[in-house]
Amino acid sequence: VVHHFKKAIMAKYVAIKITEHCDVLFPSGFGPTPYSVLGEIKVTGTVVETETPAPVVIPDNVTNLALGAQVSATESFEGGPWSSASLNDGIWAGSEAEGLLGWINGIDKAAAHGVLITFKLQEESVLYQAKLYPAKATGGTKPGIEFPQGYDLLVSMDGINWTFVDSFTGIDATANTDAELQPVVHNFDQPVTA
Repeated sequence: VVHHFKKAIMAKYVAIKITEHCDVLFPSGFGPTPYSVLGEIKVTGTVVETETPAPVVIPDNVTNLALGAQVSATESFEGGPWSSASLNDGIWAGSEAEGLLGWINGIDKAAAHGVLITFKLQEESVLYQAKLYPAKATGGTKPGIEFPQGYDLLVSMDGINWTFVDSFTGIDATANTDAELQPVVHNFDQPVTA
C-alpha cells in the first residue's frame, strides 16, 4: 500500500497515533482486548540545511532518520521478542528465535483510546517518506492481520505542538505468507514546516 502526500514535512518529531486496532481480539486476563502489532517503522529524509527547504526532488542519499531516534509509546508490551525499541532497530524480518518480532501495544490495558508512538529525530529534518512494516505472523495468525487498521500521522518541531498530516483508515496489510508482507508506504512530495 502506498500513500502519496502533496508536501514533504520538516520536523524533529514524528508520531503515529493508532486510532483503530486490528480485527483480531487478544485473549487477555481482562477478556478479549483490541490490539495492534508493528514490525518496524522507517522515516526517510535528510537533515535540514536551511530554514525553508526548496521544492522536493527526493535525493538519492536519503537515510532512515528513525534509526537511532528516541522512541516512546503510550502503551507498549515490553517482554520477550516485543519492545518499542524494535520499532526502529533497522530489523524488519526478525524472528522470535532472534528475540526480535516488533512492537505490540499494552494488551492488558483497555485499548479504547489511541496509542501514540513518537520518534524524536536526532536533528530537524525534511521528511520524504514514512514506512510502516507489519510484523511476521504470530500464534498461527495470518501475516499482517495484526497491523493497525487506522492511524493518524503527526509531526512536530518541539514535541509539544503537533501538526496533523493525514489520517488513514481501512488499512489492509495482510499477506498469504511472511515472505509476501509489504510495508505501508507514505510519500511526501513538497516541503512544509511542522
